[in-house]
Amino acid sequence: MIHDNDAVLQNYMDNNALYKLHLGSGSNTKDGWLNTDITRHRENIYLMDLTQEFPFPSDIFDCAYSEHSIEHFSFESGLSMLKETFRVLRPMGVIRVVTPSIGFLMNLFSHDRTSLEDNYIRFFVGSCKPPVPKPLPGFVFNTFVRAWGHEFIYDRETLRLSLELSGFVNIKECNIMKSEHDFFKNLENVKRMPDGYLDLESMILEGTKPRDLA
Repeated sequence: MIHDNDAVLQNYMDNNALYKLHLGSGSNTKDGWLNTDITRHRENIYLMDLTQEFPFPSDIFDCAYSEHSIEHFSFESGLSMLKETFRVLRPMGVIRVVTPSIGFLMNLFSHDRTSLEDNYIRFFVGSCKPPVPKPLPGFVFNTFVRAWGHEFIYDRETLRLSLELSGFVNIKECNIMKSEHDFFKNLENVKRMPDGYLDLESMILEGTKPRDLA
């Protein structure tokens, strides 16, 4: 079993040709990725604090992936994470960020919301503790922005701004499980929720580190 951080990193570098950085994996580790987290949920996790300077030299990773992680940091700390990711990516390296959308929360208040959104509200409030008296979107909203250590829920413009401020270009919105890059396809942990719910919650942006930096 590998427990030493240096050994985890060395083992990864020795056994992979493409270097892929998984930011805040939790227990959802992925084969072929350097899975990182502040807690070692599994033996192959590289321990690091995503809000601090990354312990890697610049320009070594080919891609980076973050799924439902950045919302656990303040805006400033999330921006720091993106800037450090930019630094450690090689030129033309790409990042994919998956995070809850505040737009999806606002849509739950619409009078013409979809049946999927109605079902989501019932599903969500059914797991609230203590129980809530009625499946209303206000309970979803207040729980979502306060629970699970959430600190900052993004809208598309704000997430795009953070990526731009970090140096990324060619920023594109993507569908869940879809990407023009093979290493980003079918990555999202959709099985942790009923069908369609993770897609409903999430927005996905990808950005590229330019070849020639000004």
